[in-house]
Amino acid sequence: MLVGWSVAAVAGLVLLWLVTRTVQVIPQASAAVVERYGRFTRVLHAGLHLVVPFADTIRIRIDLREQVVPFPPQPVITRDDLVANVDTVVSYQVTDPRRATYEVAGCIQAIEQLTVTTLRDVFGSMDLERALTARQEISAALFRALDETTGKWGIHVTRVELKAIEPPTSIQDSMEKQMLVRHPPLRRDDPDRVGRYRLTARLGEGGMGTVYLGVSPGARRVAVKVVREELAQDPSFRRRFAREVDAVRRVGGFHTAPVVDAGTDDARPWLVTEYIPGPSLHEVLRTLPADLSAVVGDCLRQDPAGRPAPAEILQRLSRSGERAPGDWLPGAVRTLVARHQAATVLAPGA
Repeated sequence: MLVGWSVAAVAGLVLLWLVTRTVQVIPQASAAVVERYGRFTRVLHAGLHLVVPFADTIRIRIDLREQVVPFPPQPVITRDDLVANVDTVVSYQVTDPRRATYEVAGCIQAIEQLTVTTLRDVFGSMDLERALTARQEISAALFRALDETTGKWGIHVTRVELKAIEPPTSIQDSMEKQMLVRHPPLRRDDPDRVGRYRLTARLGEGGMGTVYLGVSPGARRVAVKVVREELAQDPSFRRRFAREVDAVRRVGGFHTAPVVDAGTDDARPWLVTEYIPGPSLHEVLRTLPADLSAVVGDCLRQDPAGRPAPAEILQRLSRSGERAPGDWLPGAVRTLVARHQAATVLAPGA
């Protein structure tokens, strides 16, 4: 009797083991590569599957969700023989589990090495000054190189970002001294840091607040706009400011600096955008004849509903002290003046 129960127990355990080896449950957004006697047979996707015990084995289970992998800082040498440390973040997704298993050994290590090689090639063709302002160009070059190569591995690179570019300490000090020469230094009551950004100089001041020149942890120059303390106490203004920041994040263009960061919930809300070297509105107006400067002033004082399009941008630049990309600002002033003069000529009774 005891022997019979023992045999039944052993048979039940063996049957349970066979069931666990035969029935395979693959979770959502996952896949499993199956081999039969060491040779690939099929890929199991999400759901319930049956495999042949002893003959079939699951080689690997693969996560099909998008993966975000930060790589450690890599030293690169620029064309002017300066060494910079670059942090990168790569997002990728496995699209073909079979290729990702058999075409490359260690996909993350392979992507990292390919990223390092491409980074060194790209930075080797640029001087440091250009590299610090060409993040999008560098990211695009990295994306093209990675996407072209990893496609053969069954992997799709979805995004490549430069987290930080850190030039040598001596270069950082020189850049800060140069900025201090071009822009007014901080006042005694100015903050020396906003969020994770270190402030180095003033760019301008307007009715909403003050714009500072700042440096990110990755030595990236940014424009930091801090709201006035009295406005920060107004709940309705804080809500409007948060909505405007959200809108600026989603809407970009040639005439707007990209948003880098924001702190709408801080005691004094702030907004960080990319710093764009160029003339300010006041510098451009000083180069115009007095009558043309007066025309620009008249346009800026118009009601927003009837204001010419360039005047809307100039009004914002006038309030914030912000700078416009390259040579666009003088052209905008000329366009504004021309539109104003045309409207004056065509106005009834003019």
